[in-house]
Amino acid sequence: MRFFRDIGTGIVAYYRSFEFIFRHHLWFYFLFPAAFSLVLLWLGGEAEWELREISFKDLPEKDYEFEMLITGLKAVFVFVAL
Repeated sequence: MRFFRDIGTGIVAYYRSFEFIFRHHLWFYFLFPAAFSLVLLWLGGEAEWELREISFKDLPEKDYEFEMLITGLKAVFVFVAL
């Protein structure tokens, strides 16, 4: 039953880590990475929404390579960033 004791130890350590962070005013160092992550999540969602709205029937018959390149870069951004 060591497994359950270790889970209990982990939960207690997690709680104590939050106490330590707020006691020593270190929460400020979590603010910028959290904001950066939220901005990346929002941008990824916007890019995914735009990719879902693309219709390949609307592309011109000739000289559509640039549009395909932009579409591919957006797809790579969505899959790499998320």
